[in-house]
Amino acid sequence: MTSPTTDVIVIGGGAAGWAAALSAAEGGAQVLLLEKLAESGGSSALSGGCLAFAGTDLQAAAGVADSPDLLYRDLVEVGQGVNDPALVRTYTEAQLGTYDWLKAAGVRFSPVIETASGQSVPRVHTVDPADMVRTLKAAAERTGRVEYRPGQAASGLATDAA
Repeated sequence: MTSPTTDVIVIGGGAAGWAAALSAAEGGAQVLLLEKLAESGGSSALSGGCLAFAGTDLQAAAGVADSPDLLYRDLVEVGQGVNDPALVRTYTEAQLGTYDWLKAAGVRFSPVIETASGQSVPRVHTVDPADMVRTLKAAAERTGRVEYRPGQAASGLATDAA
């Protein structure tokens, strides 16, 4: 059971879970993060660590001209018009802020920017994925607002009709 002071419950201790916990804690929430395994990481720690961002300082340093609008056009084209344009626009407008937030949390990106399939310019920013999870976890725990419970699988969600 959660304590009466828990505002947010996050299920899963991968990059997305720790990012959610950190964001909620930065917003003043008391957070409980449940992880079914004995250690954090999830599938994020096993991923390739390739993240697409447009308009970053690393791109500028490499002489790459990019923008959220160009990223939007590339994503719509690679999605062959099947993707939701409003959702793609929301993503492309928020992605640079996410990049800056990750850097402020201590996530380190390789200085080498690569081009991936469907991208018109180099914009793949690479991280060591396990290190990114560890960094986000440490930043979340430093807030003093996150309770971490490894080895605790969530099997359902109980709701109160009130």
